[in-house]
Amino acid sequence: MPTSSSTTHRSTKPPRRAPWSATTRTASTSSAWAARSGSDRAGGGRPPEKGLRRSPVPLFDGGQSPLAEVVMSRKSKAPPPRRSGGPGPARPAGGTLGHLVPKAGPTAPTAGRSGPTPKPTGDPRRLAAEGHRLLARGDARGAERLFREALALDGHEPAALSGLGLVAAQSGHLEPAATLFLKAAEAQPGAPDHGVNAGSALWRLGQRERALGVLRETARRHNRDHRARLALGAALMDSGHLDDAEAEARAALALKGPDSEARALLGRVRLRAGRPADAVPALEAAAQGAPKDPGLLSDLGLALSAAGRAEDAIATLRRAAEAAGPGRGAIEIGLNLAAALLSTQRATGAETVVRDLLARAPDHVGAHLTLGDVLQRQGRFEAARAAFSAALEQDPGNVIALRGLVKSGRVETGDPVLDSLRTAATRDLAPAARTEALFALAKALDDARADPGEVFAALHQANALQSRGRPDDIGPRTAQVERALDLFTPDLFETLAPLGHDSERPVFIVGLPRSGTSLVEQMIASHPAAVGAGELGVMPDEERRLGDRLATAEGLAGLAQEEVRTAAGRVLSVLDTAAGQAGKPDALRVTDKLPDNAMRLGLIALLFPKARVIVCRRDPLDTGLSLYQQNFADSVPFANALETIGRATILHDRIMAHWKAVLPLWMLTVDYETLVTDLEGEGRRLIDFLGLPWDDAVLRFHETDRAVYTASKWQVRQPVFTGSVGRWRRYADQLAPLRTILDEAGLLDRGV
Repeated sequence: MPTSSSTTHRSTKPPRRAPWSATTRTASTSSAWAARSGSDRAGGGRPPEKGLRRSPVPLFDGGQSPLAEVVMSRKSKAPPPRRSGGPGPARPAGGTLGHLVPKAGPTAPTAGRSGPTPKPTGDPRRLAAEGHRLLARGDARGAERLFREALALDGHEPAALSGLGLVAAQSGHLEPAATLFLKAAEAQPGAPDHGVNAGSALWRLGQRERALGVLRETARRHNRDHRARLALGAALMDSGHLDDAEAEARAALALKGPDSEARALLGRVRLRAGRPADAVPALEAAAQGAPKDPGLLSDLGLALSAAGRAEDAIATLRRAAEAAGPGRGAIEIGLNLAAALLSTQRATGAETVVRDLLARAPDHVGAHLTLGDVLQRQGRFEAARAAFSAALEQDPGNVIALRGLVKSGRVETGDPVLDSLRTAATRDLAPAARTEALFALAKALDDARADPGEVFAALHQANALQSRGRPDDIGPRTAQVERALDLFTPDLFETLAPLGHDSERPVFIVGLPRSGTSLVEQMIASHPAAVGAGELGVMPDEERRLGDRLATAEGLAGLAQEEVRTAAGRVLSVLDTAAGQAGKPDALRVTDKLPDNAMRLGLIALLFPKARVIVCRRDPLDTGLSLYQQNFADSVPFANALETIGRATILHDRIMAHWKAVLPLWMLTVDYETLVTDLEGEGRRLIDFLGLPWDDAVLRFHETDRAVYTASKWQVRQPVFTGSVGRWRRYADQLAPLRTILDEAGLLDRGV
């Protein structure tokens, strides 16, 4: 999944001493790794499948070793440099592992023989080359025997050292593998593969800084080697050095031309940097050269999804899942597919995918977590709790599972989840995980009526972590409001109204987040002639497409009817799709309840002069409290501080006053407090505004079978209650900064 670009730091100049000359670590291992090279235990067995969770730097296998080809060729060049001196009499007769890695013994003697093992004879280079051939054919045990014989003759034979390292790595013994690759790199500094393999083994051991040092030195020594540059680039990407990683990907492309691996790296770096639109072309080009690579297809699917090409993303992820096959290694790709389906509000399809994954891997934590999320969105909270509990059985203390339990119902005093969350909130977790734990803890404490000071202590920590390195958006929002007030005038709408589409199907529900928009939509969606499409991104997309045309009076005046109708057609297509997915293709009204479309009502009026707009309002202190309690991740930057919540509330009130004065649209204001105290009266007013006949199903909104994809998925499943009115009073002291700002703006005595 893509992240925003982070600040990167250029690496310092590497030291003169090569990293592989560092003191070797010791490890206790079996002398016959090959006997277990096919095991499936964690940390052992075969290397991870390509494209799935793995080290960013792949080990080069024996079949691709350039050394084997050189040794057996009649045209071979001069042998690689060796150290002076022989192996010495102290070496174990069965091989040199004991010499290289203390505590490792010789190869077991052949069954049926007794007495000392005979001293190996022959050419160590030819023995090593034959060992690589055996390894390429899958005979790891035979390859290990030949590598050991070669090293008994010459303990610095690089092909044997690297071959024995490959056998060790394939059987999960990464410490001795790294040692062997480093020794091979010392013995043959002209071959970059040894350094790349050493870096990969160290990376898999978690020694990332040391691995980066080895890979940097390898790429410096072999700056014309395509693989060395790719390996360094992949490690830099996974370390967050995205600018340097992109430079390595470009260097690899310059060395080898249109190469799939280099293009894939370039695309992945751009995806990590939060540039999915730039990532897609590189990943698409890479996929043309590797159309069956499941990991590459999965990354392309993620990039397409992040770039807003949802249908292409789902199709590509289905191809990735098919290419990955039925094994456990395909689970991550399946989870990506489920996430893409959820992002397009297809909870039923996502559930089918996840249940299939769990049939193959019933103990997979991620699959249980995703199933819990899917079930929550469908309002099946007891089943969701069971899924999250299953995840906790496999991974006690899992923060996402604990959060899921908290969001699947109310937490009572004495519930064990409170202590689990208190513990999780104090653990040394990654910032994102600790943020989740703190928000969940605050919600659980609030449910259990804990001390308001303890609740807000958790909220202050959570919001501080969430906002770290991420500025609020008050500046851009202020500029957007000022621009709207200047540009969108009654004269403009009178001039441009004939350009828009005359459809009455679109209904836009707007307001501050947490002001009741989800409840209003759930009531409308319960009507047989209406569909609730959730929070769609289609209007922000159209705003981006029109770009500068909306920024100046000249740009707006220059809009052509074809341009406006085309944009409206794209919006209607999204609404049509939502209606079809809801099983109501002929629905007369389809809602888009993205709250922040309040900032885009000018554009909406240009595209759809006959659209309906429902404005949700609520006591701003209740709204502000709910905003501060909610983990919005990156979607509502102003929600991480009470002061910025206050300033955003003032801006919202200002822009809505302007729209009510100038827009030629049908608009209805719904106050949350009135709605929950007079459900039928407000419900009838709402349905009448939409031009629909009354239906009693509107009052049974909590029984409506539809997935909900917003933070209110729990609340809209409950019968209406007034407990959320005036909630702020319990936290009056903690909300003092917000109260001061709102009071100065005159907004404490009415809904916003």
